[in-house]
Amino acid sequence: MSHRRPSGLWRRGAVYQYRVRVPGDLVTLFGKTHFSRSLKTAARAEALRAARKMAFEIELEFDRARISKGQPVDFH
Repeated sequence: MSHRRPSGLWRRGAVYQYRVRVPGDLVTLFGKTHFSRSLKTAARAEALRAARKMAFEIELEFDRARISKGQPVDFH
């Protein structure tokens, strides 16, 4: 088993958090450089699943913001 910490997942006290950098082109729109949200769990396996879901939701927010600004969006 790997002990590598997944990107953006960290613990604050007993509860896991998810933190991600706001892309440079959206910093002025969101008014901050990072999003940090509680995953509301102390269980690592549950936090990993919640972090994946949170990452997807935040990427959707970034894409919507780019569309509203009239910028082309790369949907990979």
